[in-house]
Amino acid sequence: MKKKSDKKITEKQLPKRILVTLDQSGYGISVLRVAAGMAAKLQGELLGLLVEDINLIRLAELPFSREVNLFEEGGYHLCLDSLEKQLRSQAERLRHNLASIAGQQKIPWSFRLARGRLAAEIMAVMREVDVLIMGQMQGLFPQPLRLSSTLSERRPLPANDLLTQGFRQPIMVFYNGSLSSGRALKTAALLVRKNGERLIVILPAVEPARLLELEQQVVNWQQQTQLQLRFMSLLNNDISALVQLGKGRYGGALILGQDAFLLDELSITTLLDYPNCAVVLVK
Repeated sequence: MKKKSDKKITEKQLPKRILVTLDQSGYGISVLRVAAGMAAKLQGELLGLLVEDINLIRLAELPFSREVNLFEEGGYHLCLDSLEKQLRSQAERLRHNLASIAGQQKIPWSFRLARGRLAAEIMAVMREVDVLIMGQMQGLFPQPLRLSSTLSERRPLPANDLLTQGFRQPIMVFYNGSLSSGRALKTAALLVRKNGERLIVILPAVEPARLLELEQQVVNWQQQTQLQLRFMSLLNNDISALVQLGKGRYGGALILGQDAFLLDELSITTLLDYPNCAVVLVK
């Protein structure tokens, strides 16, 4: 007997607790703005997570660390005191950015600072949130961004504008018929620009009959959204295969349900290796 979720994409309300991993790169700010737009549209809550790399901190504690130059120029040498100072400065700056962007949209927000391995910290918070957006971490200390003119604007951008500004197209979503993959489809619909761009739907490696069944479920759902669809399928049901397929499409975001694969620290690390692209995990 097939589950109801196999016959029709779930109508359950979209998730509202949205967490985004933070960095201070331009791409990280774009991801944060998209997350704020989603939270505003869904009348939800925005949470920010900054993870300080424990391995870099341990490196700074070593006796020879003063001889390690992390930058191409500037003559800066790694030492624990300097590192701690920059970590505090980075955390305060990102907290301010989060507060400013959330304040523009008048949505509740919170900021979490952790020290450890990024993938492990993501695993620790996954159960607490409905959507987790992982933007690529582009270096611990990139050049500071001049964001004051943008973040200090009194007039907030509409949520729909925020949603369409942040991610490149196309948006890709993995669908396997589960409840969370149905919600991943609906989340993808929020992020697709209304400019004729297609939503790429990635299907699992299953027998042809099941593949056609899944495709028909998505087509039936698409009739309510009027989105343009393109289907692709995996050669094998492995998280690495999904990432490799996405890399070849140069998309702006890859969206999947949290139960689509067995997500452990290694698989989260694989997803974080997705270059210049956000990975969105939907409960």
